[in-house]
Amino acid sequence: MRKRRREEELRKEISRTTDETKQLDLVNELGDLYRIDGDLEAARNCYKRAVQLATNLRNHLDLSFAHRALSEICAEEGDRREALEHASLFRQTAQRSGSHSQIQLSLHVTGWVYEKLHMQQSHNTDDLEEALSWGLKSIDYLKKFGHRIDTDKKAVRVGGDSARRKAGL
Repeated sequence: MRKRRREEELRKEISRTTDETKQLDLVNELGDLYRIDGDLEAARNCYKRAVQLATNLRNHLDLSFAHRALSEICAEEGDRREALEHASLFRQTAQRSGSHSQIQLSLHVTGWVYEKLHMQQSHNTDDLEEALSWGLKSIDYLKKFGHRIDTDKKAVRVGGDSARRKAGL
């Protein structure tokens, strides 16, 4: 019941505010709630709106988060083309953001997307090989830039330190 109330509050706040930065934060939060509730269509719509807002604001970090969420949702639904497109956009926008944490996560998530697509639809070993390749790229990135991730308190809070990230691969 609490989530439903929060969803309603967020929808009202989104409709009332003209501040695109505030809208972006609210739309992302609403998308996260929908995703947790399993309403992937509503979540997808929120993240698509977040892409529009973040693009308008030239906010590459939040844009990368939105593409990440869309790539994961599309992979969970077995939508190969969309999942891979958003994974690619996630990597591109993570690079533009300059966040070592996001760049590493974009490599990791791309591998996860290929693994998920293998399980959801293709059952093709090529997808597993791609997943492994992206996982190795993520590990290499951690070897080179893990120290920078470890000094970023927000990145460590959100995704863990480099050792935790490597263990998760």
